[in-house]
Amino acid sequence: MFSRFFIDRPIFAAVVSIVIALACGLALVNLPVAQYPEISPPAVTISIAYPGASAQVVADTVGAPIEQQVNGVPGMLYMSSNSGNDGSYTLTVTFEIGTNLNAALVMVQNRVQLAMPVLPTAVQQQGITVRKRTPDMLLIINFKSPDDRYDNVYLSNFATVNVRDQLLRVEGVSDITVFGQRDYSMRLWLDPRELAARNLTAMDVANAVRGQNVEAAPGGVGQALSGRARSFQFPLDTLGRLVEKEQFENIIVKTGRPRRAAMQTGTGAAAGARPSASPSGPPAVRVAIPVPTPSAAAQPSTSVLSPPPSGTIPGLLSGGTGPPRPPGTARR
Repeated sequence: MFSRFFIDRPIFAAVVSIVIALACGLALVNLPVAQYPEISPPAVTISIAYPGASAQVVADTVGAPIEQQVNGVPGMLYMSSNSGNDGSYTLTVTFEIGTNLNAALVMVQNRVQLAMPVLPTAVQQQGITVRKRTPDMLLIINFKSPDDRYDNVYLSNFATVNVRDQLLRVEGVSDITVFGQRDYSMRLWLDPRELAARNLTAMDVANAVRGQNVEAAPGGVGQALSGRARSFQFPLDTLGRLVEKEQFENIIVKTGRPRRAAMQTGTGAAAGARPSASPSGPPAVRVAIPVPTPSAAAQPSTSVLSPPPSGTIPGLLSGGTGPPRPPGTARR
C-alpha cells in the first residue's frame, strides 16, 4: 500500500512533511487576497448637499427624483437613503456580488444625470458626488489630543487639509470618511427686526454675500489693441474670496441712511457639524478608509501605514499631535 511505504521509511516521511510545511508557509505569505471569495456586496454611494433644507424637504425634493431614476439599475440588489436636517442626503446602491464596480458606477452616474433637471437650483450648484465603496472598513486612523491642546474643530481641519488628499492618492483608496468632521466656516447672524425695517429678507443678504464673495477677472491696463505696441502693461488684481471677519462685515447689502447693523459675523464650526468621535473622552477625530473592492484590501493598508518620504503625513501614526496648519488655512 502507498501508506506502508512511508511507515517503513519514517525519516523520508519526516523530510517530505517538513518540505510541504515550508512550501505552504511561503505560499501563505505570498497568497493574493483576490483568491479569497468576495463576501460583502459592492456598493455605490451618492452624496448631495441642499443648504438650509430640512430632512423632509431633502427627501421630497432631492431623494424622490434621484431614487426614481436610480431604481432598477442593472445588477442592483437594494438601495437605502438617509436625509439629515443639515441638508445632507446619501443614497447607497448595493449591487450583486461579482458586479463590475466601475461599470456600476457609470450606470448610476447616467441615472443621476436624468434626474438633474428636476433637482433644486441650489443642489445643482453644489454638485453631486458619486463614489464606489463597500461596507467593509479597511483602516481607521484616530487623531486625538490627550492634553486637550487642540479641540475637535482643529483636529478635523488638520485631517481634512493635511491627510485626506494624500490618502486619496493611495492606490486602492476611493473614498475617505471623517467622523466628527467640523470644518471652519463664517457664520452670519441676522436681526429680523432690523431686516424688516430695511425691507430686506435673508435671501437678499445671501445674494449680497454670494455676489461680493467671488473671484473676479478684471483684466489689465495697457493691453495692445489692433497690433499697436504698448510700452507698459499692468494686470489688475482685485479682492477675491473674503477671508477675514471684518471683510464680511463690510459687505454692502443695501444703500441708504446709516442705521444699526442688521448682520453680525463670527467664526466657528460649520452648522450641522457631525457629532464628536469621542463625546466622553478627549477631543478626537477618526478618519475611516473603506475598501473599494474586496480584492484590493492588502495594498492600500500597507501604503497608508508606510507612506513614501515625499508624501509624509506629520503626526499620522502618532495620534495626529504633529504641527497642524493654523486655522487661517482652513478650507471654506
